[in-house]
Amino acid sequence: MGLPVLCVATAIFALLWGMQNFSRNPVPSICIMIGTVGLSYYLLVSTHYHKTATSVVVGALILFCGRAVQKGLFP
Repeated sequence: MGLPVLCVATAIFALLWGMQNFSRNPVPSICIMIGTVGLSYYLLVSTHYHKTATSVVVGALILFCGRAVQKGLFP
């Protein structure tokens, strides 16, 4: 029970941190976001939490795309 909660919380924190720091340091922010989500996905799939792993990736895509749309509409 602890691993899925830890992976999801870490992925959410990395995404929010990366989005806030994207304007100052875009390359490290993207690397940290992709690395954290990828590591969370790998850990969850390797421990057979397939639905949770898919949810982490889909949630990351939704957050990232939503932030990009927000930045595009309201610069």
